[in-house]
Amino acid sequence: GGETHEKRTQTPPTTARVRRDDTVTMIHSLFILNRNGDILIAKNCRGFVDRSIAYEFWNEVARAKKPEDVCPVISTLRHCLVHVRRDELTFLAVIQQDSPPLLVISFLDRIYTVLQVYLSNKVNEGSVKENFATIYQVLEEMMDNGAPFTTEPNLLTEMIHPPGGLIGAAEDLITGKTGASSQLPGMMLRSTPWRNPKKHLQNEIFFDIIEDVDCIVDANGMLVSSDVRGTIMADCNLSGMPDLTMHFNYPRILDDVGFHPCVRLLRWAESSVISFVPPDGIFKLLDYRVPRGTTVNMPIYVKPQFSFHQGTGQVTVMVGTKQTQGKDVTNTVVYIPFSDEVSSVSFTVTHGETFYDSTKRLCTWTIGTLPNDKAPMLTGQILLGGGKQSLVSRPTITADFHVKGLSCSGIKVTTLGVTNVDYSLYKGCRHLCRAGRFQVRSL
Repeated sequence: GGETHEKRTQTPPTTARVRRDDTVTMIHSLFILNRNGDILIAKNCRGFVDRSIAYEFWNEVARAKKPEDVCPVISTLRHCLVHVRRDELTFLAVIQQDSPPLLVISFLDRIYTVLQVYLSNKVNEGSVKENFATIYQVLEEMMDNGAPFTTEPNLLTEMIHPPGGLIGAAEDLITGKTGASSQLPGMMLRSTPWRNPKKHLQNEIFFDIIEDVDCIVDANGMLVSSDVRGTIMADCNLSGMPDLTMHFNYPRILDDVGFHPCVRLLRWAESSVISFVPPDGIFKLLDYRVPRGTTVNMPIYVKPQFSFHQGTGQVTVMVGTKQTQGKDVTNTVVYIPFSDEVSSVSFTVTHGETFYDSTKRLCTWTIGTLPNDKAPMLTGQILLGGGKQSLVSRPTITADFHVKGLSCSGIKVTTLGVTNVDYSLYKGCRHLCRAGRFQVRSL
């Protein structure tokens, strides 16, 4: 009782306190579902919501061809269902008022991020069942009457200690202790509640700039549309209270930027410089989008071609490197879907291996690392059933790939300054370009 009273009377200086009325964005109930739609966690925040609403949502999932096709926001007669899928779990929020759906989606994603910290990046059905008591405590601190309250992982781990495995659980059972702290963390009352000054034996900070390329390429190899979504992840192990500044070569191409609370927004608005006091550990510094019309370096090309004669078709698909700046293209996989008109297929490849799923009518061509000297090629034959002479529509081919060390948008960190420290440190930045929705139309 004393702990709850202390939480509600001392508000962090960086957390906006909400009033309990119907004008505030509220989550009425939160559910965590497994891959079969079974409820693992159910938390009612504002009154009772029957569990049948989760099964109603899962009926929508069952009707979809793929779970990814389910709309993130579903309206029912009395509720609005907002969900995100992460790994094998679904995080479902039930809302009974008009609320910004992107805010709810962002909060659900933050719940998943926090659980990654508590469950050592193993957020699955087994880990949730083993640590449900800790998860309930974390959700209690993250939400106040259904509204986001404390969402910073470093602050939460000071208030609710991460589980200590089987030995720690046995000790808590014997001693009667819980993972909750009996006092508010001192960092909660500072102007930087995300930062807890620590002493590290080796001071270092590293950044990963990850860019996902969404594009549509027509049958002639011309780019129809492209979109780049980027994220900058940081791994900080610095002692004390360091103050960092990050400069980019082309900051003007960063659009729709979303920052971690540690970033000083005024400095970015005035001079396009990222100035911040970083949290400890791994965190997302910012995410961004590159505006359409910006020149994008496409690391690979895919050239498909189909021809038909009297119900028999010939397939040729060629994949090769394009603008990689000498970097290796790895984890390359090409997906070729076929319609119900196709009765049988046979393929041969010059590099990698293929697998055809006759149930889904999907050919998966796993290439791996693309060779630079010769472009891999897939050739094959398809037979049409039902007296068909040709496909009504040509398949749209998709591809996955990773290119380490490549920035497809051209964005790079030019300077990373560190002040307010009296020690030497290691710092670095690396790039990763990967396929998002990489689609190629075929002839």
